[in-house]
Amino acid sequence: MVCGGDYERGIKNSNSRFYKKLGLHICLDSDGIPISNIEDILSLVDKNTGKFFTRAKFIFKIFTGQIDQIELNEEIHLQYRKLLNCGIKPNHIDGHGHIHVMPQVADVICSIAKKEQIKNIRKLLKYNLKSYLLKNKIFFYYLY
Repeated sequence: MVCGGDYERGIKNSNSRFYKKLGLHICLDSDGIPISNIEDILSLVDKNTGKFFTRAKFIFKIFTGQIDQIELNEEIHLQYRKLLNCGIKPNHIDGHGHIHVMPQVADVICSIAKKEQIKNIRKLLKYNLKSYLLKNKIFFYYLY
């Protein structure tokens, strides 16, 4: 996770011969620290803390159209570039908390993978979005 607190230490202590097996683990929730300038990604961060939203709140916001696709695109691309700047071309891409399966996030990841010839994106065989939403008390009400 390039936006995690121990990223630099992990890279420093890793053996470069394993770099070919490393992947990009996209993080867009409160477990990570935004790479972008906060002012550039206001739809992705809590304005009071300047940190990413909780995962549940991010999912709610992305499904209700409150996440700006341009801001999302910028943050994911910056996470990718940060990994490249350390001399690591990712072997695969996935997401923290399976966030990479959200259609809006998957669009950006697929674009990067195609452009950069990254052939592996983690696929979830048993991912059940409905049970995840219910477990995290995310409910959608439809108005007719």
